[in-house]
Amino acid sequence: MADGRHPPAAPSDDPTGGRRLTHRLKVALPAAFLIGAAVALPVGIAASDWRPVVAIAAVVAALTGTVVAAIEDGRVQRRIDAARPRPADPGLRAARRAALAGDDEAARLEIARALMRGASPDEIAAGIDHPRWPRERVGEIEHEVNAPY
Repeated sequence: MADGRHPPAAPSDDPTGGRRLTHRLKVALPAAFLIGAAVALPVGIAASDWRPVVAIAAVVAALTGTVVAAIEDGRVQRRIDAARPRPADPGLRAARRAALAGDDEAARLEIARALMRGASPDEIAAGIDHPRWPRERVGEIEHEVNAPY
């Protein structure tokens, strides 16, 4: 507990902290409730009861909220995916596959090839994105590749 009263907040994937979703829900839910009530009004008149109107309007609002939240979640995930480095180089993809498979020698060879093609150790470490291949270890391979014989 950070201040003794509340547990520390978990890190959020959403950089806006949910403010965009809250805004979209503030607009969509009342409109959906009103539309649901308007559609359910003939049912209520036919049944001579007001309860189906409220129930149908609430169901329409709930479905709308679910759809709006799913759309916003997709937008947030696309922003996260766009910010995450992707190995565009086929050699980096091969090095990542080798690292994930535990084949250190194959990963080392692909990293050396990427270094010789001009990739930086930071780009390679970000492209491989594996805990056994941090920037420091890739930098050691760079020193080996650039060492005079």
